[in-house]
Amino acid sequence: MLYERFHTRTIAHISGLTVLMPIFNMLFLLFIMSNIAVPGTSSFIGELLLLLGIFKTNIFACVIGCTGMVLGGCYSLFLYNRLAYGIPTSNLFYGKTLNKLDISYREVFILSSLALGNLSLGLFPFFYTEYINTCCVELIISCCR
Repeated sequence: MLYERFHTRTIAHISGLTVLMPIFNMLFLLFIMSNIAVPGTSSFIGELLLLLGIFKTNIFACVIGCTGMVLGGCYSLFLYNRLAYGIPTSNLFYGKTLNKLDISYREVFILSSLALGNLSLGLFPFFYTEYINTCCVELIISCCR
């Protein structure tokens, strides 16, 4: 979405999205929090179950996985800090009105649907994991016959 508006992927050229695109910034923060596996998001449940399974098998692999998660979280927060805060100094913003920069109704619908799905998986994981467990058990039983 940012590339579509500014035609660049360089982080240094885009800053100050809190002022220019407040709705996008709010949804972007939610997805960043999901990316770093904050409790209440789908990534937290997925990474927790994954690391618990890896820990039972190989503790060293679990430590390496945790290290990768921490480094990924640090980069995500660095990215959000660089994009959201600061003064928009680039000439990419000149000549564009603020209401053209922020997201459209179509993008709000798409991103809010993804956000609701993300939060529903994070807040009610047992509904999904119980269904997946039932399907996996039936598949294992049918394969073993």
